[in-house]
Amino acid sequence: DVVSQVIKYMKWPLEKLFRDLKQQRLPRIAENADGALVCDSITRMIRPGWAKNNNGRWVVVINTEQYAQFVTEVICRYDNSYCNFVPPCYQATCQQRYNTQTLLAIDPYNPHKGPFLQNSFSILLRMLRTKSKI
Repeated sequence: DVVSQVIKYMKWPLEKLFRDLKQQRLPRIAENADGALVCDSITRMIRPGWAKNNNGRWVVVINTEQYAQFVTEVICRYDNSYCNFVPPCYQATCQQRYNTQTLLAIDPYNPHKGPFLQNSFSILLRMLRTKSKI
């Protein structure tokens, strides 16, 4: 297993990168994102094993008990349905928002290069966009 080998032979660089990762700020919702989470939604914490970087290339996420990495996923409970928290004078639609999160990863084609931090995982957030019917 490539993750076990990297943990075994590259422990010190891995420890430093993991400390650096833990000191970073939490990811923000995409720039210029208006709207709020007002529809009934589901929030899940997931531990990814693979992630696609911004160039579309897949990487292996180092995600073990010792190096646990979590990603928050928020989705609408009922896609394209009426939202209870919106007054009837507004038309509400649930729209997908994207975000990226930095993860500690390995290039599966070049594991000998060691672990690295990268904005790898596009996080999908469903947000409610409202517009007035009036």
